[in-house]
Amino acid sequence: MASNSSNSSNSSNSSNSSNSSNAGSAGVLGWFIPERPDLPFVSLIAENNQELGALAREKFGTFPKARWGAEWYAWAVLAQLVQQQDWLSNTSQNINDTWNGITNNSRVDEIEGLSRAFRDERAAALGEILGQSEDIIGEFMAVLSITPSSHPNTYRLLHIANVVGLFVAMYWKWQFNRIRPSQVAPALLPPIPVPGHSSFPSGHATQAYLMAHCTHDIFTALNPPAWPGHDKSVIHQNLLLLASRIGRNREIAGLHFPTDTRAGKRLAQDIFEVLSGQTSPPITPIPLYSQTLTAAVGEWS
Repeated sequence: MASNSSNSSNSSNSSNSSNSSNAGSAGVLGWFIPERPDLPFVSLIAENNQELGALAREKFGTFPKARWGAEWYAWAVLAQLVQQQDWLSNTSQNINDTWNGITNNSRVDEIEGLSRAFRDERAAALGEILGQSEDIIGEFMAVLSITPSSHPNTYRLLHIANVVGLFVAMYWKWQFNRIRPSQVAPALLPPIPVPGHSSFPSGHATQAYLMAHCTHDIFTALNPPAWPGHDKSVIHQNLLLLASRIGRNREIAGLHFPTDTRAGKRLAQDIFEVLSGQTSPPITPIPLYSQTLTAAVGEWS
């Protein structure tokens, strides 16, 4: 959620390139290419006596799908999602129920709970708060013990969850426009810049739980269900615990109410059902999501 340059805090929300194999989220190799001004590479003569610069490989080709950087590929999936109007109807019920369950008393209780979290937990959680403000994809990859090069399609799937989760969360943030906890209680003093958008639902929680669900979708499709010695339900619990920790750290930072996190968790489940076609009644999955999932399954087989 990078609404302005100072709001780089909201992580993932706009890039979450994770360390991205030092290649940049756009998929450009992170190498410095030196050149000789007296003998440019492009002027070298090939064995057929043509200059290298004249040897075009493909004059009117298409950009290879495999070369799409994970972040930009995720935007193509989002473009397909917004054409599927079920994303809105399928995410409205649970988030409205969560919102309607917030009372004046519960608001007071939440602020008191966040004050205790500041006092009792923030010092210990500060490192994670700072790290997760810039990146959460990397944490999921660490739990899965993978890299962008070892599992490029799993990496793409995480970026899909990141971008799609951001989009849907921002749609609902605009609808509810909830004030931030630190605006209600300035003494909460968040240790990072407060993002320039509203609080409900939590974007970090939405994205993190959606990453957990999309990754679990890979292991559900595997036969056997996971790599030897690991049960898919255990892996899913690992990922859900990571998502929960990410959401909780945003509360400890004074950036979100617990009900923001709860809404993000429920919203992630609803978005996942649309992406994967697992709504009730079932709908057609988002095509690029299905293709990426199939390719990701092949990386774990």
